[in-house]
Amino acid sequence: MLAAEIIWAAKCATSNISFRACDGLSETFQAMFNCPIADGFNVGRTKISYMLTGGLLPAYRKALLYDVRNSQGYFSLQYDETTQAKVKKQMDLLLRYWSPTHDEVWCRYYRSLFFTHADGKTVAAKIFTAMQKDGFPLERLVALGSDGPNVNKKHI
Repeated sequence: MLAAEIIWAAKCATSNISFRACDGLSETFQAMFNCPIADGFNVGRTKISYMLTGGLLPAYRKALLYDVRNSQGYFSLQYDETTQAKVKKQMDLLLRYWSPTHDEVWCRYYRSLFFTHADGKTVAAKIFTAMQKDGFPLERLVALGSDGPNVNKKHI
């Protein structure tokens, strides 16, 4: 049953399915499928959240770090800022690097940082502190990238 729950949690993460949509899902699957897996399947928003943040995310970051460290090449960091409700800023960080595991250039999500109001110095400090804490080889960071200030600007 745990394997089915992990697969479902990964599906929620990759398809941007709301955790709230998982409430009552166990009963739905039990009604749809008459099998032991459906009978033992038990997830809700809280369990999915814990599975992703406490289980799958650390394993994902560990695999990403392993791949970047073993690339023996340089990597770049891309960031994308959005404003959420309550004027809270979310900054998503992506790494672009040559993956020796997959023998191609990969661009992968690394993490999200959240701010209220922060100047550039504070934002940079948070980015580099997170990367140092996670053990990324900052001496091989070659570029920072962003969409720029005019990407979402409406032209008349």
